[in-house]
Amino acid sequence: MPYINMDNFTLKPENTFPPEKGKVLISEPYLEDKYFKRTVVLICEYNQDGVFGLVLNKAVSIYPQDLIEDFPTFNYSIFSGGPVDTKNLFFIHSMAGLNDSIEIAPNLFLGGDFDQMKQLILTGELHPGNLKLFVGYSGWGKGQLEEEISEKSWVVAPTSSELIFGTHEKELWSAHLKSLGDEFGYLTQLPEDPSMN
Repeated sequence: MPYINMDNFTLKPENTFPPEKGKVLISEPYLEDKYFKRTVVLICEYNQDGVFGLVLNKAVSIYPQDLIEDFPTFNYSIFSGGPVDTKNLFFIHSMAGLNDSIEIAPNLFLGGDFDQMKQLILTGELHPGNLKLFVGYSGWGKGQLEEEISEKSWVVAPTSSELIFGTHEKELWSAHLKSLGDEFGYLTQLPEDPSMN
């Protein structure tokens, strides 16, 4: 059974998945960073220069039509994808036919033709069940994420479009941990305040 050493967080069993595009980063229960506390970050790009990711479960009380002129009504909050480049909009979806999209994982895509995306919202083909929009992104420089993983700040896990789009954002953190089995699922029972443990 995993245990928590409050002086130096230790997670057992060891994380065995390498960080790569299409995986997610699950913050450990007591990560001190206020921005990334109990977050799930989708790795959208991973290369020798660094990592580009989007926080999947940090909704903000803003709608895209509040920010972008002529954007169709989309009654679903935007997410804060990260603290970097917060003046730009990013999106993921499961629409294989959206032009210029980048496939991240099976049935999961990043970006694409913006005008076509808006049209697909108007026709109802893109909706909250297959589309998430973000302001900003999360980034790590060369070697930075690997160092944080070695310090047990993150658990790397597989994900799927079904899990991402079919799970309420408030349940995404626990759902991804539970998907790794009971050893990691146990962590979802830990209180947010370590002094209550």
